[in-house]
Amino acid sequence: MNAIALGVSMIMILLAAAVIRAVIVFVPRGRRLVVTRRGRETTVKGPGLTAVLPGVDNAVMTPHEPDYLDILWLAATTADGVTVSVNGLALASVRDPVGYARHHTSPISATVTEAEEAIRRFVSRHDLIELAGLTDDDLRELSAEITERTGAWGVEVALVEFSRIEIRLKEDLLEWADGFAIRRAAALAAQHDGSGTATLPVAASQTVPPQTMTSQTVPGTGTLHHRLTLGGQRLAVLAQGAERTLFVYGSGVEDTPLRTIVLARDEADDLAELLHSSSVPDRLAVVERHLADLTTQAR
Repeated sequence: MNAIALGVSMIMILLAAAVIRAVIVFVPRGRRLVVTRRGRETTVKGPGLTAVLPGVDNAVMTPHEPDYLDILWLAATTADGVTVSVNGLALASVRDPVGYARHHTSPISATVTEAEEAIRRFVSRHDLIELAGLTDDDLRELSAEITERTGAWGVEVALVEFSRIEIRLKEDLLEWADGFAIRRAAALAAQHDGSGTATLPVAASQTVPPQTMTSQTVPGTGTLHHRLTLGGQRLAVLAQGAERTLFVYGSGVEDTPLRTIVLARDEADDLAELLHSSSVPDRLAVVERHLADLTTQAR
């Protein structure tokens, strides 16, 4: 009889331990437990021991302390058309555990995705040289833009930092460097003559037309670039996908071109290479000097 009673006692102890194990949940420091009872009443519990009723309560563990989210090798394009690769981090905190628990997907993964999209938009609003001199106010504005979206699932992004912005040596960077050199020369000339107006330095026998290059978007077609040379001759290039169309005009003011030449991608590339006043290695050297100047200005 004693053996039977002992066996029953052992079974009762094991059942009690199983019930306690199923009901009692330990919430570690840095976490919170969001408990929804019967799909209606929601409470936030922890840290420490708390009770959860199996079959009655739905419990979701949420982070409570801030966490750094890595932004790695994010490709983006600046306002002046240069492709960059961004590395950095975002500091995210769960301000609303209930909203976090109710989000249908992983809120942290969704936050990383939203941060990447916001950074792409941010880069697209700034020229390359502006990225070298970002202020704390610029980054706070970016953080607020991300939080405006992530707040829907209870996450606040309080900080965004860029640890590295790398530039790939591609054609868009060469085009930017050419334009940067022209703009810088114009700025130096304006400072030298004291007029405050940016003008290009030219030989004494030459004059620069008021507008040498204009661009306009042709809806549904592409972008049309007009060029007026120092000799007063007109030409235009229509950029339509990978295809380029060259228009050559007469000496008058007529808008109808005298000649139209359609160039495939490889033909346009070959012609562009011939028209460059310096070789690609020489132009890359110029780019490197400009990037060194940007780094010095940022410091």
